[in-house]
Amino acid sequence: MPEIRVTPLGACPSCGRVLVLPPGRGSRAPSSTDTRTGFHVLPHGESASSEGAPCPGVDTVLQPLSCGPVILMCGAGFGHFEWLAGGGAGQDVGRSCILVSIAGKNVMLDCGMHMGFNDDRRFPDFSYITQNGRLTDFLDCVIISHFHLDHCGALPYFSEMVGYDGPIYMTHPTQAICPILLEDYRKIAVDKKGEANFFTSQMIKDCMKKVVAVHLHQTVQVDDELEIKAYYAGHVLGAAMFQIKVGSESVVYTGDYNMTPDRHLGAAWIDKCRPNLLITESTYATTIRDSKRCRERDFLKKVHETVERGGKVLIPVFALGRAQELCILLETFWERMNLKVPIYFSTGLTEKANHYYKLFIPWTNQKIRKTFVQRNMFEFKHIKAFDRAFADNPGPMVVFATPGMLHAGQSLQIFRKWAGNEKNMVRAWGGVGIWKLEADGLPFHPCCL
Repeated sequence: MPEIRVTPLGACPSCGRVLVLPPGRGSRAPSSTDTRTGFHVLPHGESASSEGAPCPGVDTVLQPLSCGPVILMCGAGFGHFEWLAGGGAGQDVGRSCILVSIAGKNVMLDCGMHMGFNDDRRFPDFSYITQNGRLTDFLDCVIISHFHLDHCGALPYFSEMVGYDGPIYMTHPTQAICPILLEDYRKIAVDKKGEANFFTSQMIKDCMKKVVAVHLHQTVQVDDELEIKAYYAGHVLGAAMFQIKVGSESVVYTGDYNMTPDRHLGAAWIDKCRPNLLITESTYATTIRDSKRCRERDFLKKVHETVERGGKVLIPVFALGRAQELCILLETFWERMNLKVPIYFSTGLTEKANHYYKLFIPWTNQKIRKTFVQRNMFEFKHIKAFDRAFADNPGPMVVFATPGMLHAGQSLQIFRKWAGNEKNMVRAWGGVGIWKLEADGLPFHPCCL
């Protein structure tokens, strides 16, 4: 019976050694916690939590200690799988990169970067894939789940600098937005910070020429045996889950997904299926969160209290995704409360967002699709373009600034200006670069919304 090998592609401090488990129905892996790999190893029949119930038919569960993928290995029809985890996929946000070998076919799932590093650690260690020969000869394809840089940021480096010439699959919105975010980050890293060993603008363009865009529910034949199919994942515009099949064996990779519809996107959806292997995100798998309504109410209350006392609110965001959700939320609240405090968004990003949401309106939720012709929800009355000089203006304001990790760029610049005043506040998502803020001795008021 074949073995499953779990090996990191990056230099995660908690990862670094191979964990070998005997698969198949009836296999009994020892009940233990392997701190070298960062995974709880749970035998069949045991739950990943005291309250949860194990999935019927699942023989082994690899449950990460914190954020990272959950791997469910089902015994029925189990075949040849090899799983190599990216350095950031266990206990970290960033550098997601997974290699799955299924019945002799090798597929890379995501190719992300870690934005907390400015050296070779920012990219996955691709030498784990193969030490001999060209990567193109070893890999059958690369699949990118969505445009966030922790899932696609290393792609130009991998294809143009390491050397991969094979097909790269992603959805049409991801294909359109990915190069824009890559170029924005390249400008910060290279043009402003002077970092070396980084991809160029031309490399981004050459990389995107290798992309094959796919539609939802479209079965794509990579070759005579390997086929892939994309499903709606919610999360951000264009995000997709992928099913990979070779003969009777299959893998489902979720990437980041959202089962709850929000103000601009719908909920994730996939056909009823029973894959041999499921790899799913688990960032909040062990976190009990308040309801969405409670979190939004708390967010609006804190923002309102801050501006009422004359303070400034910084909201670090990525250009597309959560930014649009929060913009719609604040726009509605400002209208209802008749507030006059200015809200600003990083210059140019609002225009880009409007363009792509118009272009890919079928990817939004049902309400926006129905009302888009009469009213564009992304043309905001209370949210204006931000000029960096506004940061020094007296009085309250709310600013959406990129990047969302708060590690560089405009969001970090504004944070440094405002951090010394206790009237001000930053409302950030859970992946913010807290290590950077603590290292600089800066006050931080985190909130995961």
